[in-house]
Amino acid sequence: MKIICNVRASEFVTRTYTINVGTGNQFVSWLASTACLQFGQEHYPNGIYIPSLLKKENDEIPHPRNRIKDTDLKDGDVVYITLKDKTRQPDEEEKIWYR
Repeated sequence: MKIICNVRASEFVTRTYTINVGTGNQFVSWLASTACLQFGQEHYPNGIYIPSLLKKENDEIPHPRNRIKDTDLKDGDVVYITLKDKTRQPDEEEKIWYR
């Protein structure tokens, strides 16, 4: 199974990655972290970027400790990942993701 991840660093910087999750035994947080790792290797300045939110196309926010196979994510689904930004306070959706 492959999930398409759109990583958003700002309103101007967005990258798309296709992550192969196999049977989906990994946690949702792993999916977000893996997409951020790829972003960090490609984006300047290179570095470690941390996800602050993962949302599905229907704006549903899966819990980060759920396994991918236990969510309703399917092959080819698109998720949107927001990177942590230390210059601003987390919004309500980001707080929900870390509940």
